[in-house]
Amino acid sequence: MATLKSFVNLIGFTLVLLLPVAWGQKPPLTLDEFFNAVDIGSVQISPDGHSVVIETTRPDWSANRFRHDLWLYRDDNGGSLAPLAPSGHDRLPQWSPNGH
Repeated sequence: MATLKSFVNLIGFTLVLLLPVAWGQKPPLTLDEFFNAVDIGSVQISPDGHSVVIETTRPDWSANRFRHDLWLYRDDNGGSLAPLAPSGHDRLPQWSPNGH
């Protein structure tokens, strides 16, 4: 049993190493791209399943801080994405039981 487990782990590790080669080489990540990355901290699906609140963190270089924003995605007519608040200090989204 341990041999089978080791073999499966070896196959999985090999696939992880070879898949990027199979998909083609990507250009190297630049420092600007690295430092301007947006982190998704939390994703909360609404009770009815038609909306999602997304928490993002990204650098705000002009204010010398990180912004924490909440975004609302609605699954209506192709989908829409809108910011929920402009403060940049919003975190940890939660839906109320009635979906608000």
